[in-house]
Amino acid sequence: MVEDSSWGSSWEGEILNTSSSSSSSTSSLGQALAEILSSRPRRIKAAVAELGPSPSKSSSGALLDESLCFVWRLVEDSARRNEPLDHLLVPLVERFHNQECRKQVFILIRWLCRNELLLQVILINLAALISSKSDHFTAFAWCIFVRNLVEMSSSRLFEEDQKGLHITVLRVLCRSIPNLLVVAQEGSILTEGFELPTRLAVAAADCIIVLTESLAIAESQPNKTSTMGPLPNRKGKMELIKFVSHSDCEGNIQDIAMDFSDGTRSEYLLWSCLNELIILVEKLETWSKKSLALREKGLKQVRKWLVQLREHYSLTRDEAVGGESLKNGALLLSSCWRHYGRLLRLRQLKSPENPLQMLDEYLSALEFYAQHDTEGNPVKVQSSLETKKFFSNCIALLWGRLPVEERKSATSEIGIKIVTSMLSQLKSSDEDLVEMSVIILREIIFGSSSLFGGYNAEAHQFQDIFLLLLNLLNERDSTSKAVVLLVAEFCNLSKDESSIREVLKLLESGSHSQKRNAIDILVEIFRGQSDAKEKISSALWQQVASHLLECFEDEELVDYVKDSNLLPYIDPGCLLPQLIRQAYSGNVKLSSSSVSALTSVLSQHNDNFSVIDILLDSLSDLNKSYDSSLESGTLGQHLDNRSLPSSTGLKLDVDRVLKLTEGWIGNVKHFDNFIYMLMDKIFSEPSNPVLFRFMSYSSVRLLEAEDLVLHRILLQMLAQESDKKMVPHEMAESFVSNEAIKPEACLFSRLCPLLMIRLLPLKVFDNLGSLELYGVFSEEKTWKDDSVMTIHNNIADLVIIRAFSLSEFGDVRKVAAELCGRLHPQFLIPTLAYHMKSACQSRNALKLKACLFALCNSLVVRGVETAAHPLIAQIVKIIQSVLTRPPFDSDEVPKVKHGCIDCMALIFCAEIQSTNPESSAADADHTSVLTKAIQMLASESSTYHDLRSSQILRLCMASALVSAFQKVDKSSQAVLAQRTLPIISASIQAIADSDIRVACIQVLYSAVYHLKFSILPYSVDLLKLSVKVLKKGSDKERIAAAKLLASLMGSDDEIIERLSPGLVEAKSVLAGISMADSSSGELRQLSEKLLSCLASPLESLILEACKR
Repeated sequence: MVEDSSWGSSWEGEILNTSSSSSSSTSSLGQALAEILSSRPRRIKAAVAELGPSPSKSSSGALLDESLCFVWRLVEDSARRNEPLDHLLVPLVERFHNQECRKQVFILIRWLCRNELLLQVILINLAALISSKSDHFTAFAWCIFVRNLVEMSSSRLFEEDQKGLHITVLRVLCRSIPNLLVVAQEGSILTEGFELPTRLAVAAADCIIVLTESLAIAESQPNKTSTMGPLPNRKGKMELIKFVSHSDCEGNIQDIAMDFSDGTRSEYLLWSCLNELIILVEKLETWSKKSLALREKGLKQVRKWLVQLREHYSLTRDEAVGGESLKNGALLLSSCWRHYGRLLRLRQLKSPENPLQMLDEYLSALEFYAQHDTEGNPVKVQSSLETKKFFSNCIALLWGRLPVEERKSATSEIGIKIVTSMLSQLKSSDEDLVEMSVIILREIIFGSSSLFGGYNAEAHQFQDIFLLLLNLLNERDSTSKAVVLLVAEFCNLSKDESSIREVLKLLESGSHSQKRNAIDILVEIFRGQSDAKEKISSALWQQVASHLLECFEDEELVDYVKDSNLLPYIDPGCLLPQLIRQAYSGNVKLSSSSVSALTSVLSQHNDNFSVIDILLDSLSDLNKSYDSSLESGTLGQHLDNRSLPSSTGLKLDVDRVLKLTEGWIGNVKHFDNFIYMLMDKIFSEPSNPVLFRFMSYSSVRLLEAEDLVLHRILLQMLAQESDKKMVPHEMAESFVSNEAIKPEACLFSRLCPLLMIRLLPLKVFDNLGSLELYGVFSEEKTWKDDSVMTIHNNIADLVIIRAFSLSEFGDVRKVAAELCGRLHPQFLIPTLAYHMKSACQSRNALKLKACLFALCNSLVVRGVETAAHPLIAQIVKIIQSVLTRPPFDSDEVPKVKHGCIDCMALIFCAEIQSTNPESSAADADHTSVLTKAIQMLASESSTYHDLRSSQILRLCMASALVSAFQKVDKSSQAVLAQRTLPIISASIQAIADSDIRVACIQVLYSAVYHLKFSILPYSVDLLKLSVKVLKKGSDKERIAAAKLLASLMGSDDEIIERLSPGLVEAKSVLAGISMADSSSGELRQLSEKLLSCLASPLESLILEACKR
């Protein structure tokens, strides 16, 4: 309770003056009261007994007797003159709070009230005092005084023949209830978000409760009514209830004032206070929210009942106020409030009532009505239900106000009985009754003074209670919903796993309703902040996961499990392996549900590498078992045949699961830690393809941990190079001579860091300042000899070492050479220039192939950046040298030449990308590799003295152009056509070598075939050239020209339309060739096929074009 700040006054304050009394009379009253209150109670009793009920003058002359007579005459005069008695009542009220003066005040008031006239005056003035005095000290003392006065008026205040005056006291003092309600409402203060009452507010609330409780008791005794006449009605109007605003009240609170007329019958007094009772109970409910949960719920139900009562028995102001309906409502209110009143008091006086006895009475009543529920009669059934709700509320209110020690005692003696009684109420269909029963059960079983506290409760009793709760889970209703919470709390507080195992039995073999309830219980256990999860063994986790995943095979339960969002809270180690297997099930519904569940699990375990570790291990194991099943020819029935993607051969479609991790990876907060642990796992399992596939989904965020990733890769590669030095030279030579005997584990170990590098974004390789990647980079850096390769300590150098080392695995060399293409051109091109020259000098075909492969990849990845490097010209010369005079004579020559031609083609494409599309052929850079290649092909001049070498080089340039037409981007096709076609088509007739002319025509054919619409500006010239060659040329030239013509005829309609005039001549030439005996068989066949095409609808198109 919170202390009121205004209570600083001393109980020894001076007697108050009033305007109606002179200073002498005030002094006399003070002296009289001082004498009375300082006397012993025994003397006062003797004095008032001698004076009698109507004294006029003291016969003894004693000071005490004179003082009593003076007070009597003062009250009598005030009644006759209709003057206030504040100067008398205020000192008495304030002195009553002092324990030393309480008996004296009580004896004085009891003596004065023996006269009904004085009683009426005192009560009226006392009721008016609370509204006229704003002093908190006086108001607090007034509440204490009135509360005691009301309690005494029912037993000790009046003589036996005056017992009926008790209702008069209540009738008058109940006028103070609206003012007391205002005091209670204004007495709340806010603490930590909760409303708490001051001592004054508590006193006012208790005073209202005592007044209304006394009214309820009095109304149940109608024979004891007042013998005095009706009280005066100031307004002279018959009203039952009237609401008036209190203009003098501060703040926004309205004072609810009542005016009881002399016609208000005593049995309706409490009913007249119904609105005030609702407001009071609501305020008590608010005060209980912080620490009195059970009491708050009980008050909530009481308030709800009061509101329903008011709505059911409508209030009336007509002559039917005494009607039977209202009378029944008033009687019901009185009957219930006499119990509620004594349970709602905030400050209890000493009471002979035994809480245990009261609890036992309430429980017995509940048991009686539970056993005698009347079926078939709706009125009686409803009456029985309301009665059970009433006694449940009483139990909640009584238990909620018991001190801790009394709760312990009650729990020990009748705790099991309360639980049994409340369990029987859970079967009710009324939600309010079920809710209240659950609240009481939770308090009895799980509260601070609960059965779980160990108060004489046996283990079998807990088990019996738990089994009773489980038996209430057969349906899906409000009862089961409430029981779910109790069972979950039971499991949370249980010291072992037995409770959860009982729940799992329902999930395993129960009905659908029981299974749904069991799922709800698990949700409450695992999704809450309980310690139950910490007590569950791995074996039990596995059972929980298995039973939940079995629900995925039940169409009625799968959606319910998913919607419960329970799976993310289950131990991933027990859940993920089975969930992943189900994701590959042939059952579409099961597979889809499992994939959806996997997504939920991953989102819940964000930033937890152990979850991904389990997922990857599970997926890897499944992939291995799947491969084994395929090898043995026995596909598991649990796997979906659709898991075999045609593009990857007989491998599990791991992307079905791994694609779910994309969003998860994006939400990882500590990505550095995550990627470091992932790389450790990959390096420890280098042959696991699932890990690399998963790593590819992480590549988007690798830039965030660039330095860490590069450093970890460098350490791994350096460690491998160190281990390689430990291998005996003889064993290394045997590896080179026979790759079949190389350990597979060693192969994957060497490949592993390279595959990691391949996953890095290209932007990583742009940083020439990275020490891990390039070391201390210098543009003047050169490779002196191969021995230098053994001392480098950066990734780029180590990659080059693996690409060019003869003792390396072939697959490792290939991947390393590919990665070389991702290195920055400023680092790569000088290195390649050196090694290509070195390979030619040492006649090392493997090394040269690796260099060419690296260059091709660099041109594809880097494009113009690589082609524009100054040393490309030097590399082109080396390539041309290799094409004309291969430095070795072996089976590798065709592969090397093919690599050289591809390099030249890619250089052409890269140069084209940097060319302005609007520039003409005359504007072309004459120093570019493409321009020089075209000139070399079309010009008869040659820098080679050996005609054979010149012819070979020219033919290779033609092949390079053909390859360029195939590789060039669509956006650069027009520029490439502009740079090549005019020059080559114009130069063919001047070329003396027939083979070169055939090669040029083949270049033109390839351009028409691959460049499509881009050849439109040159199509007519190409047609004329083909017709001219068909007329006079060698058979090879004419065959090449026929193919060129065929390619032109297969072009777009716009090109055909432009060629139409020339196709007439072409048809004539083709007809002559087809009929000539001197033509070769291949040429005649081509001519006949082309003629047949010209005779088709194409001919009509040609004729129409000619007419236009």
